[in-house]
Amino acid sequence: MTTPNATTHNATTETNAPSGLTRRDREFIPGYRSVLVTEDIKAGLHGFREQHGFGRESHIERCLATAGLRMLLEDKQLHDRWLALLGEAVATDFQLVSSRKPR
Repeated sequence: MTTPNATTHNATTETNAPSGLTRRDREFIPGYRSVLVTEDIKAGLHGFREQHGFGRESHIERCLATAGLRMLLEDKQLHDRWLALLGEAVATDFQLVSSRKPR
């Protein structure tokens, strides 16, 4: 089974995957594309979810991220702040990528 974003990832087939599907194939949700976030942002989404009573519904984090990004894209008044944070995000990304150990 091939998903629309199959060329963007290098997933391996897990031994317990049904019918030889990769984990990505089993977890594919139509209409969504992957976006990586840093661990602190993921933890922040988790904390926000718990703080606002969303319970253990982890899919809400995906919805929170989508809503937040939509807000940023649509609200031009937030763009200056967003761009200011971009420099920090690029520096963090560079540091994390540079510290990766080769496989």
